[in-house]
Amino acid sequence: MSGVMEPSVSVRFAGDGEGDAPLVIKEGVIRQFRYLTTVMDGEFQEGQERQVCIEKISRPIGEVVLQQEVDIVNSLTKDILLDALIALDYLHFNTDQIFTTGSNKSLLWRIHRKLATCLLDSFARYPFIARFVHCHPDICAAVRPFLRKNPDVIRDQWRRRESGEAVDDAVKAVVSLVASLGDAMSYDPVDVSRQELARFMTNATGSTSLSAAHAAIFESDEFSSCSTATVRPFADEQGGTVECIGFAVNVAGLPPPYAPHTGSDLPANAIRDGDAKLTEVAGWHVKFDPLGGRRAEGESFVSCYAPDGSLEVAHPHGDSDATRPAIRLHESLTLMDMYEIRMGEEASAGASVRSFGSKLLGQRTWISVNVRIIGADALAKQGLVDIRLKDVVLQMTVRHFPLRVLALHYLRMCVIEGCYEDISRMAKSLIVRLPSTWSATWLSRDFTAFH
Repeated sequence: MSGVMEPSVSVRFAGDGEGDAPLVIKEGVIRQFRYLTTVMDGEFQEGQERQVCIEKISRPIGEVVLQQEVDIVNSLTKDILLDALIALDYLHFNTDQIFTTGSNKSLLWRIHRKLATCLLDSFARYPFIARFVHCHPDICAAVRPFLRKNPDVIRDQWRRRESGEAVDDAVKAVVSLVASLGDAMSYDPVDVSRQELARFMTNATGSTSLSAAHAAIFESDEFSSCSTATVRPFADEQGGTVECIGFAVNVAGLPPPYAPHTGSDLPANAIRDGDAKLTEVAGWHVKFDPLGGRRAEGESFVSCYAPDGSLEVAHPHGDSDATRPAIRLHESLTLMDMYEIRMGEEASAGASVRSFGSKLLGQRTWISVNVRIIGADALAKQGLVDIRLKDVVLQMTVRHFPLRVLALHYLRMCVIEGCYEDISRMAKSLIVRLPSTWSATWLSRDFTAFH
């Protein structure tokens, strides 16, 4: 050994008492902070100790940040994280030399990991943190790499929804987090393997196998986000065609006698004139066709959605309110009520899910529905005999299913990699839960057709 002492600085803090010993910081630590390097400038003699007082940092925080970067991260807790970051900024931590973008050994990356872990560990207990997560897409994106390694936080909220608990901020947070992962796989070159995705879905749903996870994901539509909007499809000479919440919506009146329309094009005698009266209409035909997103949607893009809504008019004796609610123009509660998918072969076999569509491998599913208008007696009783189509309002809702998006991403990967046995297993896991009349039209087209 040379016997030469490593230069050091004695650091005191503004709140120190007489009995507080100075904190001795060696040169290797000092060189990380531009604030302290000035103290080291000039001639240095062996055994000499220099002293500085830091006024804007408390001793407990100083003891955390005035260490080697690995020790800084190991000392961080969620209670002092923000104060520590402020202290690092105040001391001018030398990010130009210490931090390397994308490195998993840099201080900033380690703090990022610590912060992300704190958020994932805390949002279920603290509604404010949950709201912070689900209201800010950038936060979801920052937490996403760590979510992939911790699907248990998804499982906890999944089980709450399975048991019938109401949607709260914690549920919204995990829905947003999973949606962020699905979006990243759709738009960005995220390195998620088929095997990792299979493990994630299995663990996130608490399933015993991937097949069980697929079945659970598709047999419940409670794990979803919902958007709502109101439009007047026949107003301003729109002829029943409007864009709403990412869909091209076509609404048409069906003339008497009522006959459901099954074609992709509207019948020649469809009623679309805004000046036509409700009494001229026997039923409604509504088609929901998803639009392209704001960003380019290539073959990697996946979405899963369930549009719905109701056709209404305001109460004829004044604006609709709690005492005079809007009048629904069809017998079913919503347009898609009669089109729900019942689990199992028998009508009473089990729970039902909303009819849904998807975008997958460059193809999209549009959804159409036919419903009868309320009877002539009901129109007369409600004073709607002279009401015209231009007064009709569509109250529209769209649900998106982020875990189904991950399942469809898994299917997309199977197709690309030629894993047809996995495709068949996925289809079989759903066919045993879904009625054959529905699975024959959707599953055979979107799953087994890839074989």
